[in-house]
Amino acid sequence: MLEFVICEDDVELVKKLKCIISEVITTTEYKKDFIVFDDYNEDFKDYVINNKKSVIYILNAELYSDSGIDMAKFIRTIDKNSIIIFLALYHDSVNLIYKEALNVLTIVSKSDRYKKNLVLAIKESISYLMPKNDILNFSDMGNDYNIYAMDILYIKKDGRKTIIKTYSKEYDVYMALGNLKKCLPSYFKQSHRACIINTNRVTKINLVKKEISFDTGEIIDYLGDKYKMEFKSEMY
Repeated sequence: MLEFVICEDDVELVKKLKCIISEVITTTEYKKDFIVFDDYNEDFKDYVINNKKSVIYILNAELYSDSGIDMAKFIRTIDKNSIIIFLALYHDSVNLIYKEALNVLTIVSKSDRYKKNLVLAIKESISYLMPKNDILNFSDMGNDYNIYAMDILYIKKDGRKTIIKTYSKEYDVYMALGNLKKCLPSYFKQSHRACIINTNRVTKINLVKKEISFDTGEIIDYLGDKYKMEFKSEMY
């Protein structure tokens, strides 16, 4: 789920923003949600404080109660991972934002190639953000599991059990490997009839030794002949 937090007092502009974002999202596999504030008020600040996930903030650089720069500073004291996109009308605001070094993705001018630049910003935000937010949700043997997909290195069968291996933990479940695969993002690929790997965590694949190395230093030998060709052209 992609959550867009828009802080903008122009109602018509908010409508346009939602339409543009929806146009981008329809070309992807992701769902979206909008949260809109018309001012940097206590409701907005409460949201920032209580939010526990990475989101995409679209902030007006010039609102009457507070400046977008101050709010971006406030966000960064709490949240280092969310994306911040500024909407600005005046060049002075642009210069101030860049001087503050707030780890802002970009500044979109309201008066210069607005839609084109916003579309590019949204697409870039998705590429940065979604791997962090993908969650493997499933129930097994009366237990509910919610595991961040990017924490997973691989999932393999071990007898009757299915082992979900993350950097710091192993989950033993009894759900079929094929059923788990249906719940996973597209960057998970089958490397063996008994194993699925997170390609975003792979650093090297040795086709000769049939070994897969992960960014944690762990190496597994679950690379079946049937699946080798799929990885032959991949660069890690």
